[in-house]
Amino acid sequence: MNNQEPAKPPQVGQSELTDVLDVVHMKAEITRQNDCLRRKNVALDAMHWVWCDGGCETGVHRYAPAELTEEMVLAAERNTVRLRRWFNNSEFRRKFNAMTSGERELWFAERKNTSNAMFRRQPDG
Repeated sequence: MNNQEPAKPPQVGQSELTDVLDVVHMKAEITRQNDCLRRKNVALDAMHWVWCDGGCETGVHRYAPAELTEEMVLAAERNTVRLRRWFNNSEFRRKFNAMTSGERELWFAERKNTSNAMFRRQPDG
């Protein structure tokens, strides 16, 4: 009979475990950053298709293949809507800031009446 104790697996110290967890977290962060960068590059290529007149061929594209993809079209549409929204909001702010206090009070009163009318129950008939 053998009186020796069975071999124990090597113990992992706290610092080694922390190192492994740090590597796992770094890999996850790099993956997340790569995904964000890919989406940003697709959006940039989508905008290229918006302003390019076709004379640049494929030499300007940063990330995507030379052909136009559905993902690029969707990104361009989203950015175009954002651009319109930004322009409309900045125009409103410019005009609102130029109003006198009386004009602002009138604007708020008209807005309140309009929103109240939207939620008023209409008579059946």
